[in-house]
Amino acid sequence: MADRLFKDLLSTTLESDLARLNPWWRGLPQPQLPPVRRWAFPVAMRRLRQGLTKVTVLRGPRQIGKSTLIRQMIDDLLGQGVPARSILMVQFDELPGLLDVQEPILRLADWFEKRILDKTFNEAAHAGETAYVFLDEVQNLDDWAPQLKFLVDNSDVRVMVRRPHHGRSKNRRNPPGLAADDAVEDPKDAEGTGWFILWRFTLHASRATRNRPPMNAD
Repeated sequence: MADRLFKDLLSTTLESDLARLNPWWRGLPQPQLPPVRRWAFPVAMRRLRQGLTKVTVLRGPRQIGKSTLIRQMIDDLLGQGVPARSILMVQFDELPGLLDVQEPILRLADWFEKRILDKTFNEAAHAGETAYVFLDEVQNLDDWAPQLKFLVDNSDVRVMVRRPHHGRSKNRRNPPGLAADDAVEDPKDAEGTGWFILWRFTLHASRATRNRPPMNAD
């Protein structure tokens, strides 16, 4: 019954697309990456691996290299000996089929634990093999932040979330559900033409629970 449940989580087509997005699972290389790393790279790596919170949100204008930064981070993790099966990358703008999955972040986590990691996130962490999840273009999902909070509240997994940011001065409000209690910006980019912001992920409990049914007292 359990195998049947997990088999039905994602279609065969989606599984094939995820395998192409994550070639390291099969021992294959990524697309070629530029050798130059932006200022945000060491900050993002430190936040991902050692940050106080399990989730870091990467923001910045389009076409400045956020996706490249993520791929460079994955390449660095693999070079440091992180097992290939412990890394998941998902690009929601390129996988529209995921938009039809109910609570797609949580269902992807279920599928990844069962099909790729071959253990739960918590089992992997206890074995010294912390898993890393990179979620690209999450703004395409409804209520992504509550799903993410539910995941990290119950699982030892490190997550990097990428979403666009439109302008330095006009849209300075926090992303929905997020608090900018520890934002880091590029100190050299006063014009705001090509910059990153790294946010620590904090989510108001009222938002996280508003769409979830109350737990059974039993």
